Amino acid sequence: MTQYVLPFVGNIHFLAHGSYRSGTPIEKGGKSMITLTHFLVVSACIFCIGLYTVIAKRNAIMILVGIELMINSAILNLVAFGKYDKVNYGGQVFALFAIVLAAAAVAVGLAIILNVYRHYKTINPDHITDLRD
Repeated sequence: MTQYVLPFVGNIHFLAHGSYRSGTPIEKGGKSMITLTHFLVVSACIFCIGLYTVIAKRNAIMILVGIELMINSAILNLVAFGKYDKVNYGGQVFALFAIVLAAAAVAVGLAIILNVYRHYKTINPDHITDLRD
C-alpha cells in the first residue's frame, strides 16, 4: 500500500487507491485520527452555543443566528453518521435538504424581522409587547 505525504499539509496520509473517500478513516500509526465521537462533541458544543444564543435573546438577529447554529449542528451530525452509510449516502442527502430548509427559514425570518423593525423601530424582542397593527 503506497502512502503519499504532503509536506505543506502535515502528516496526513492519503491511501493511493482513494479508500479515504469511501468511509474508512484516515489513519496515522494504526489509530483513527478523527472518530465519530469528535464530530458529536463538536456538534454538541455548537448546539449549546446556539441554544444559549436563543435563550439570551438580545435581539432578533441573534435569535436567528442561534437557530442557524442549532440547525448546523444537526447537519454536522447527519454528515458524520452518513459516513457509515456507504450505499445510499442518506446522511448527506438529508443534510442537503436541511441546508435548503435552513436557507429558506433565514429568508423568511429576515423578512419578518424587517417588517417588525419597520413597525416598532426596534429588533429587541423584549420591547415588542403587542401584535396588533
